[in-house]
Amino acid sequence: MAKADSTTKSGAKPVDRLESNSVGREGVVWRRLGRTHPRHGSPFVASFAQTGIAIVIVATFSLLGQDPYQSLYVLMAIFGTIAILVVQTLCSFAVIAYFRSKDPAARHWFRTFTAPLLGGIGMIAALWLLVDNVGAAAGQPAATPFFRAIPWLVVALFLAGLVGALLLRRFRPDTYRLLGRVVLADAQEREVAPLP
Repeated sequence: MAKADSTTKSGAKPVDRLESNSVGREGVVWRRLGRTHPRHGSPFVASFAQTGIAIVIVATFSLLGQDPYQSLYVLMAIFGTIAILVVQTLCSFAVIAYFRSKDPAARHWFRTFTAPLLGGIGMIAALWLLVDNVGAAAGQPAATPFFRAIPWLVVALFLAGLVGALLLRRFRPDTYRLLGRVVLADAQEREVAPLP
C-alpha cells in the first residue's frame, strides 16, 4: 500500500503526461497529445494538457472553499491510491488469465500463476484495509461530498474505461489493437549536445 501511495504522490504527474502522450500517439484521443518536442523529446503537449486539468481541479477546490493541503491533496491522494490499487489488482488476475488462454506455452507455475495470484490477493487486502480505514486516513476532509463520492468516482471511471474500450474495439478495431503497445521501431535516439 505504501508503494501505491508513494506512486500517487510522487510520480503521478510524469506518469499522467506519459499516459496522455501514449493515448494521443496511438490515436485513442486527440492526436496532438502524442506530439513530442522536436528538440527535447519531451511530451510537451500532454504536459500542458495535464497542467490545464490540474489548474481546473485546484480552481474547483478553491472556489468551493476547500483547503489545498487538508482537502485537495488528501482527497486526491486517497482517490488516486484507491484507483491504482484497483488497477493493480485487476492486472494481477489479468496475468493469470492471459497466460492461461493466450500463451499457454509460456506458463510457469510461479511466474504466471502463483506470484500474480498472491499479488492480487495482497492488493485486495490492501484495498480492503484502505477502504475500511479511509475515514481515519482522510481526517477532516472525510465530511466533504467529494470524499463520500470517491468510491463511486472510481467505479464510474472504471466503467467509463470499460465502455470506452468496448466501443473502441467495436468501431475502431485497428486503434484498439494498438492499445498498450510498446513502440521500439519508432524510437529514435536524439543527438546529445556536448556539455559546455
